[in-house]
Amino acid sequence: YFLIYRRVGDDSAREAGEEDLLPEDVRADIAAENARLEVLQRAYAYHRKLREVRVFGPQAASTAFRRYVEGQLQGLVPPSEEEGGSEAPGEAHVAVSMHEDRPIRDLLARARAKLAARAAEEGWSWAAGLDAAEYDDRVRLRRYDVSWGEALEPLGGDPATTSVGAALGPSAFSGDAP
Repeated sequence: YFLIYRRVGDDSAREAGEEDLLPEDVRADIAAENARLEVLQRAYAYHRKLREVRVFGPQAASTAFRRYVEGQLQGLVPPSEEEGGSEAPGEAHVAVSMHEDRPIRDLLARARAKLAARAAEEGWSWAAGLDAAEYDDRVRLRRYDVSWGEALEPLGGDPATTSVGAALGPSAFSGDAP
């Protein structure tokens, strides 16, 4: 770091151009660093507006409740038969990242496509063909409390016009959260 001092009221430095006081290679380095910083700031601003939504399968609430009961009754309830796979059907989920200004319809379409692709890989019969057009009006997203395994209210608003950010509320990272 370096400081440039000038006398108060001395306009000669402004008339000559303060940029001329720096060597050309230093000015080029500063311009390149400022351009890089601007790109990083735009990327950070975009990243702050991304929302990651985990979409769980329809059996998630009942599976979570059953696991809770099994844990509380420790041995009095026989273990579930779902233990063999890499992931129990009730815990089946995908993570979808989407900009908060996009409509819920886009989030739902991306989630359906990811669930259908994963269903083909993992053999989830409940999600097979979920990306087909016949499900456009029959599938919706609900809030889900992962810690309690409780399905909550559906996301409100018109899926075609309501944005993801408006439906989910303020993000903890956006600076808008209380």
